[in-house]
Amino acid sequence: MTHWILICTIEVTINHIQIINMYTRALIQTHDKTTSNGDIQARDNGLTLGNDEKYVCFEGDPVICPTCKSIGVTKCVPPYRPWTGHDGRQVNLDGDLCICKCFPPPQLKASQNSVTMIFEANEIAAIAGTGNWLTRCGHKPSECGLTHDQRFRLIDENTNEPLASVKYELECNGHTISGISDEEGFTDFVYSKNPESVKVYIEV
Repeated sequence: MTHWILICTIEVTINHIQIINMYTRALIQTHDKTTSNGDIQARDNGLTLGNDEKYVCFEGDPVICPTCKSIGVTKCVPPYRPWTGHDGRQVNLDGDLCICKCFPPPQLKASQNSVTMIFEANEIAAIAGTGNWLTRCGHKPSECGLTHDQRFRLIDENTNEPLASVKYELECNGHTISGISDEEGFTDFVYSKNPESVKVYIEV
């Protein structure tokens, strides 16, 4: 039997503990699913993961969506770091979107977590458009210092009716956020650390 004997007591004063929030996004591979049970069909790009050698998915790869019965494509959303294939397309990550006929667009869900991109809160705060990814994944943008937010409602100037399902772009601080207005004509929120000017464009 092992006996433990106290030989000394050391008093330690902790002056400051810095807690750093970390956010992880895993790479998407072929036959991963979306939140609408869509099947992601990564093209033959020469890059595989794991022993099963499934192809990694890149932006623009097709998604067969059984919910809206259409073939959509994957779309990258920030935050992400540059990681492109031989054709210049950005790799897809967990939480990216499927652009199909569903509204709102379904999210891509990774089946593996061994190959990821990891971000600190201050990195996310410095990348435009990350606030919407945070909220979709259940996080609060304020965790990363994104304390300012605003969204816009698109209205037909002739009928005064909301412009639903209209493609738009929001330019903020040198970055562009694109999306489709909801059934009430609202855009996604724009998040920032400080007050910023935003330019709104719609497709006509």
